[in-house]
Amino acid sequence: MKRSAFTLVEVLVVVAIIAVLAALTFPVYSAAKLRARDTTCLANLRQLGVALLGYSVDHNDFLPAESSTPVNPRIPHPFLSALKPYGVVEEQLKCPRDYFIDFGTGAVHWDNNHFKRCGSSYEFNIVLGKYSVSGVPNPSKNLLASDFFHFHSAPSDAVQWFNVLFFDGHVKKSDWASRAEFAFNTSP
Repeated sequence: MKRSAFTLVEVLVVVAIIAVLAALTFPVYSAAKLRARDTTCLANLRQLGVALLGYSVDHNDFLPAESSTPVNPRIPHPFLSALKPYGVVEEQLKCPRDYFIDFGTGAVHWDNNHFKRCGSSYEFNIVLGKYSVSGVPNPSKNLLASDFFHFHSAPSDAVQWFNVLFFDGHVKKSDWASRAEFAFNTSP
């Protein structure tokens, strides 16, 4: 009786085919994972915008004041306590692509990131609390909050990207070079 079995060549061919397929799918999976993280960050910013505008409705059209001083990472970010009644949880203050660059050494730190250092991956407009929401000129062009850094870029990218929340509540991905255009200003 002849026994049928796979030959070594057949097994190696199957292994090679699986390796090629894996090599083709891993970059696609990696890119999809990064896009999902970008989308989560945009969703976090949108939820922060909804909560901030909800806060303004309950506080005579004003937003909570933001301090430009560093936050102690051992206590929750001040916005978390102000926005908790509006559905914001601590995880929404964290961009999934948040990292910290040590500018002295150039080292990238994923575990000791901006969220862990400051309590938020997002930077809020420091004029918050000084203007009523309805008094903000050009709400579709003025920055309410954004990523603290250009997290959504690879160091090799020619254009550095970050996510922005505007006073009118819309969010978008923008290039880091145009950041100055979104700064709060009173010109029409």
